[in-house]
Amino acid sequence: MGGGAFFGANGFAMKQSSRTRGFAGQNWLVWALLALWAAGCDQGAKEAPSRRGIDVLVTGVADAAGRKTEFFRYFAKGAIPDDRLRERYRRLMFSVAALEFTGENEAVVQVAVEDLNGQRLEEQTWTAVKEKEEWKLKTAPLPGASAAAEGGDKSGD
Repeated sequence: MGGGAFFGANGFAMKQSSRTRGFAGQNWLVWALLALWAAGCDQGAKEAPSRRGIDVLVTGVADAAGRKTEFFRYFAKGAIPDDRLRERYRRLMFSVAALEFTGENEAVVQVAVEDLNGQRLEEQTWTAVKEKEEWKLKTAPLPGASAAAEGGDKSGD
């Protein structure tokens, strides 16, 4: 078995042995394993935007309440709260305390509700759904309010 010459990292010609050829022939296995690992990492990256999308949705709803049109965009079709409740959302702060995906396009969110002084009031259970690749609130009850008073589609559709 004759071996060909190749240049090493130092620029000097080196004779290729059968051992070197064997290792080079196994590089495909290393690359295949790296590709599988990278594909597995990509699966986790796909989940993160969903979590971030819900975090942004929950924490941003109070700021959005100051602008009627933007506020309505936070809610799923048929789930827009009565307009008189916008001011209540605006006077509170919300954060995700716990999150459970109940399906690919549905999530149950435990939301910590605080007043503007940072005083924790209580936790509420909200639900979110994905509409056209965007997370929207399906239910978002406030402390001390009935779900019936908060529901109802006021979008004018």
